[in-house]
Amino acid sequence: MSFSLSGIASGLDTNTIISQLMQLERIPYTKLETKKKDYNTELSVFRSINTKLAALRSAADDLRLNSNFNLMGVKSSDESVVKAVGSDGLQEGTFLIEVEQLATYTTLVSKGFNASGNDLKNLGSVEFTINGETIQVDFTKETNEENLALLANAINSESEAGVKASVIQIAPGKKALLLTAKESGETDIELGNAGFLGTTDTKPGKNAIFKLNGIQMQSSTNEIKDFVSGLTITLFKENATATITIAKDVDKVAAKVEAFVQAYNDVINTIRTNTAKGAQLQGDSTLRSLQDQLYNLFTSGVGQDGEAGYQYLYQIGLEIDKGKLKGSEMTGTITFDKEKFKQALLDNPDAVYKLFAHDSATDEEDGIAQKFSNSLLVWTRSGSGILASRIDGYNNQISFITKQMEDMEVRLQKKEEQLKKQFNNMESALLSLQNQMSWLSAQLNSLAFSTKA
Repeated sequence: MSFSLSGIASGLDTNTIISQLMQLERIPYTKLETKKKDYNTELSVFRSINTKLAALRSAADDLRLNSNFNLMGVKSSDESVVKAVGSDGLQEGTFLIEVEQLATYTTLVSKGFNASGNDLKNLGSVEFTINGETIQVDFTKETNEENLALLANAINSESEAGVKASVIQIAPGKKALLLTAKESGETDIELGNAGFLGTTDTKPGKNAIFKLNGIQMQSSTNEIKDFVSGLTITLFKENATATITIAKDVDKVAAKVEAFVQAYNDVINTIRTNTAKGAQLQGDSTLRSLQDQLYNLFTSGVGQDGEAGYQYLYQIGLEIDKGKLKGSEMTGTITFDKEKFKQALLDNPDAVYKLFAHDSATDEEDGIAQKFSNSLLVWTRSGSGILASRIDGYNNQISFITKQMEDMEVRLQKKEEQLKKQFNNMESALLSLQNQMSWLSAQLNSLAFSTKA
């Protein structure tokens, strides 16, 4: 710990002098600090573009899959009667569903108990069975209502019994135990040694009965899966009819293309923002090259092995800077005419698919999505990709500068201590001289007084 004698002899503000000298000494450190900040900013940009470019490649890969151009939509003519949901493997078709009977659950209700009475408490501990599973309950509460709640909890804790229990009110002041089968359809609820529940009222469950295109079918549930491969329907209303239509859903296909468009535009906007006039990466050759390559990939023609079809994306509603003639208005982003695309898909679905996914013997004739997938791998490949190399370069530069700053900080601290020591020594020397001058002055004054005397 250094001891400061700031200005004690010289009258100078040596602390301020040292601070100003250190500011000069820290100029190289400050420059390194600024450079590190700049590198971190640029590194963040390249990481962002790498992530967005990977998303673009993924979107392009989706457009190489034939299944994504044959996505099916499911529609019910009356969802109050039947709802339908599709999954993979659906085939086009129309199905008339006539609902005759909905599936219900078997229920059983015990006799009614006086809610405030103590009939059940007087039974103490009871053991009985439901569907062969043993249930034991200790009736320890004061009222029947409380003990029925204990009974319901004991039944619900036995998952293998296959029922759900609850306490219901069947009349003012009267409570009963309601058992409901967990599974709908024609199931049974069998009680053993449960005479304490009194005469029970059982309502058997029923299977759902419906016709599919005139063919009678039954199901234990109202949610019916895979009677048509990949289709799940749910029945809601008895004695009613609805039509289920499965057809190609052009909106779903358009959504896949729209995802590609958005990913492309996201990359372009990020590049243009960070390479614009005055931006930190203005004129960066790597990003300019990437932007040019993306444009060339998008606008390139596609061969389809001599087959008639679409050759350019603008023919199906995708176009860069559509309708813009002035350079100042151009953004480099894609405009997506969804209706034009959907019409093209309806008119010639195979040609639309090949425009994206055609796999030719030569790269030049590949489909657009195929070209994007192949070309972007060079940019996004982990470790050896173009962007990965730039990112590694920034990380190395930042690490090098960080080490330089750490070493320089040590030297600056030593320099500051040296300056403080030098100024303290100067103040000590001046103070010593001032003390000697004061002593000599006192001696001279004493001699002069003695002479006069």
